[in-house]
Amino acid sequence: MRQMWFGLGLCALVVMVPGWAADVGKGAKADPAPGIEQRISKQRAELEGLQHDVAAQEAKSKQADQKMQEQDKTIADLQRQLKELKAAPTGSATQH
Repeated sequence: MRQMWFGLGLCALVVMVPGWAADVGKGAKADPAPGIEQRISKQRAELEGLQHDVAAQEAKSKQADQKMQEQDKTIADLQRQLKELKAAPTGSATQH
């Protein structure tokens, strides 16, 4: 019997606590802290600056990637030419 009352009381708490929390939350939203709008504005400006910095870094990274791909292509061409020269008969190179 005691467990039944305990269970009912626990269920009542579970049902009532979210309502109390909602009432407390509404009161907090109605009275914003002084200066919060200024802090939000400052943080937004900082965020925009950081986003700009990230975009600039991404652009630099893309350029570096393109340059590296070009260099890789050049290296591959030079390696191919070297291989062809090594494979060519030695007499044909001196006949020119």
